[in-house]
Amino acid sequence: MSDQEPASADDRHPTAESTGEPSRGVRVANPYLSGNFGPVARELTATELTVRGRLPEALNGYFVRNGPNPVTVPKGNYSWFGGDGMLHIVEVEAGRVRSYRNRWVRTPAVTKALGEGPPSGPLSPTAADVSNTNTARLGSSLVSVTESALPYEIGFDGATVARTDLGGALSHGLSAHAKWDPVKGELHQIGYRANAAPYVVWQVIDATGRVTRTVPLDIATPVMIHTTTLTPKYLLVYDLPVVFSPAALGAGWSVPFAWDPSYQARLGVITRDTGAVQWIELPPLWVFHDGRSFDTPTGLSVDVAVYPQVFRKDLGGPLDEKPILESWDIDTVGGTVTRTVIDDRPQEFPGTATGQFGRPARYLYTVGAPSGSAAAALGAGNAVIRHDRVSGATTQWAAGSGRSTGEAVFVADPARAGAEDGGWLLCFVYDAATDRSSFDVLDAQDVAAGPVASVELPQRVPVGFHGNWYSNAQP
Repeated sequence: MSDQEPASADDRHPTAESTGEPSRGVRVANPYLSGNFGPVARELTATELTVRGRLPEALNGYFVRNGPNPVTVPKGNYSWFGGDGMLHIVEVEAGRVRSYRNRWVRTPAVTKALGEGPPSGPLSPTAADVSNTNTARLGSSLVSVTESALPYEIGFDGATVARTDLGGALSHGLSAHAKWDPVKGELHQIGYRANAAPYVVWQVIDATGRVTRTVPLDIATPVMIHTTTLTPKYLLVYDLPVVFSPAALGAGWSVPFAWDPSYQARLGVITRDTGAVQWIELPPLWVFHDGRSFDTPTGLSVDVAVYPQVFRKDLGGPLDEKPILESWDIDTVGGTVTRTVIDDRPQEFPGTATGQFGRPARYLYTVGAPSGSAAAALGAGNAVIRHDRVSGATTQWAAGSGRSTGEAVFVADPARAGAEDGGWLLCFVYDAATDRSSFDVLDAQDVAAGPVASVELPQRVPVGFHGNWYSNAQP
């Protein structure tokens, strides 16, 4: 256990101070610019951090979380999904935390605001160049990604290297949720754009980062597609009623998409070997994220966080809606989807243990809001929930009043390799009382016990999107 206090952090870009910090005590009309949704104004590096509890000795690597953090406070119709991307990085080695740092992804808008030279690399195919949603391995590179835009190569120190289009092959950018097949060693993505047909493509990228297959899909309208589901046999296309809106674009929304209940919701089931696509109709609904998935004798099954609608009352974000957890059994023979509610409490970010590709994972982890509020949407919940998909039992850790947790990311424990849930859950937790955040580690086998370790950070980590663990043992 370390009792060292946080070291004074260096402010890498003093020009960012002029943005102010729309945090506690500041009245801002847009909810996505206030409280812990509001941006932080500085880039920090801290190397001496207080640890409560004990960090697992086997954790060696980097926890990298991406999310929106406008470099200058926007005016007018600000969409949370359109904020400049900021990486929050915690480096852990042999039971000690080596550093915390936060860095903006150096897009053209960010470099201009900070008085720096523009990023190198090809121009993005669309205007949605904020790189604020996720990070991923792409060939030998680590990249920052957001849908319908090109990825940015980044370093584990948070530095932006360059923008890349994989030799011109990423005409639709790279999805925030491309899925990796560890058996065949290939990445699958559904890319979309709103400025030219074909609006949606399926692409396959090999282990070196080379695009090996690009297939236009039969979608005649520009739509938002946030995720896809990959199994050994199938790939799912979520063609749902969030469509490009000229009215939203004209009103100045940086993410010009809106809910259209007249648009026929569909699932596209791609048979990977043949490329055949089967379309199955759904009632109006929305899915940002999927969890466990596997093939079945008649098709496939997937667990999803389902919204009744999004971008209808609130074009700035998802806080007006309550996602619940469902299981979908997709029958490719009969062309039907059977939906079963797993848990009707608001929750998001369903995830399983690593190494479960193609298997009916027993355990599913989500972020929820036990109070029943809509705050579970996209990382503003206050509980981590463990679902046993065999027994149906759930256990949870509630972060407490005035506290909220982001996505909980599973990391396997080598000493418990025989157990599916043998590992830890990593997440950022915000405390409104101190207006700061911590990096927390929970035991995935005993979530209800709360954190086994909590690292106090020198500032808050705003509500954001996706985190990933990158082990030092990875190539």
